[in-house]
Amino acid sequence: MVDEDFAWRLAQDLVKIDSSDPGAYEGEIEHFIKRLIEQQLAQLDSPALYAVLIKELEVLPRRRNLMITVPRASDEARLVYICHMDTVTLGDG
Repeated sequence: MVDEDFAWRLAQDLVKIDSSDPGAYEGEIEHFIKRLIEQQLAQLDSPALYAVLIKELEVLPRRRNLMITVPRASDEARLVYICHMDTVTLGDG
């Protein structure tokens, strides 16, 4: 079941974070998402979750990526989700 209230609050919290390009870039929003993932994992009850790897990467100065690896139990295909954490480039709107 989808918690719609949580989804709306999360969207509101994310758009409040300055992730402008150029400007603040992804630092603060990356840390916010990392803390959120850690909090969500802590609420789940499975020993396999202790094997989840969370890695923060600075791919360029002040440009951050977040990589979360969930161990798999089989050779089946995995899901890779890639998205931008920064907002659009600042300019004449």
